[in-house]
Amino acid sequence: MTAINPDNASISWNLGVTDGVPFYQSVGITTYIVTADNNDCIATDDVTITVYESPIVNAGPDAVICVGQEYILTAFNPTNDNLTWSGNVSDGVAFFPSEGLQTYIVTADNGECTTQDTMLLDVKPLPVVNFSADTLFGCAPFNVTFTNLTAGTNNNCVWNFGNGSSLNSCATVVETYEEGLYDVSLTVTDSYGCTNSQTFFDYIEVISFPEASFYVNNTNLSSWDTEVEFLNSSLGATMFEWDFGDNSSTVFIENPIHTFPDALNQSYTITLTATNEFGCSDVATLVINVRDELIFYIPNSFTPDGNSFNQSFQPIFTSGVKLLGM
Repeated sequence: MTAINPDNASISWNLGVTDGVPFYQSVGITTYIVTADNNDCIATDDVTITVYESPIVNAGPDAVICVGQEYILTAFNPTNDNLTWSGNVSDGVAFFPSEGLQTYIVTADNGECTTQDTMLLDVKPLPVVNFSADTLFGCAPFNVTFTNLTAGTNNNCVWNFGNGSSLNSCATVVETYEEGLYDVSLTVTDSYGCTNSQTFFDYIEVISFPEASFYVNNTNLSSWDTEVEFLNSSLGATMFEWDFGDNSSTVFIENPIHTFPDALNQSYTITLTATNEFGCSDVATLVINVRDELIFYIPNSFTPDGNSFNQSFQPIFTSGVKLLGM
């Protein structure tokens, strides 16, 4: 406090106050008396100063959240003053802050004095989740390699393959599928705890393999008759490839008829490859044997005359074909 003293008198204040020197007054109403003394006369004056208590307010600690996450700003204010926040935010009411580093200032007003405090709210973006598959269509069992394309090195990743299987891994993964149509999703949580997902619907399509099968009426052929009709009983196939195992040409019809070489005592492995319209194949095999035909006859007479012919009466067995002249 500084007194107006045009006479340059000696100035003194009560309560230990020095004229022109700053000081701090306690809360309350205080009357200060100034005395001017010019050695002949003394004059006094007084001034009353009221000091109000300042509001106490704390905006709270700085925080990090994720975009799309609601937040509540609640100031600490034990003096129950009127509180206002910057950014059209109400104390104790949830709101959705914008992405980026936001500054919020709270002002406490007791009608006489105001106090402010500041907090920083860092609103992080959600991770941009993306992934790819090396192939999307195939025949069961079908292996698919999935690659995580999401940026970041400290993420937590959870795969849902749509077939009842899931895996916690951010690395490249391989999953095996049976027949069906599958949605695949990847959920990523970054180092700030922000979580986002990507789902590709009907992403993986797996069809069943055809079932190759065939049959013949007889798998043991006589060298007299080596022609065989093959009856195709394959399921789910549209193309057929026959290998008869005898170095003959491959045949591409559904129910072929084939004549095997009449070489005696030979076995041939027949292979049928059945393929569907998507290029998925199955194989069936069968072994056919070509055997000698046993020939026997019983003579109707014999001549036991001591020479080397027809000396005994017995059946005669042989194999193959014997041509007899008449």
